[in-house]
Amino acid sequence: MAIQTMPNNVPNCLATLLSLVDDICYHSGDRSVDFNWYVRRVGLAGIYKTAELFYLTDNSQGNTATRNFVASRIRDAQLVQTALNMNPVAAAPQTLTAAFVTVSIESRIT
Repeated sequence: MAIQTMPNNVPNCLATLLSLVDDICYHSGDRSVDFNWYVRRVGLAGIYKTAELFYLTDNSQGNTATRNFVASRIRDAQLVQTALNMNPVAAAPQTLTAAFVTVSIESRIT
């Protein structure tokens, strides 16, 4: 991971991540061609990278903490997607809660 963050390697690292995320979305059945195409891939990339960082500090047996972390982030992403499909005024509390939880966990990782 340290090598990936070197300035010369960042473009290749981002291209690899985007390719991985695109493959995951495609093979999971995502055939969207609208704005959701971008939203899903950016969301999945965020989940993947934060899970990768969380995994580095996971000392639990069988890495259960990382598995729980990923499951929780996926639930948060589903809440955000549900909120985006609802009326924006009604969705605000759910969206803000999911975003706050994700940001607070990411800040504990770094």
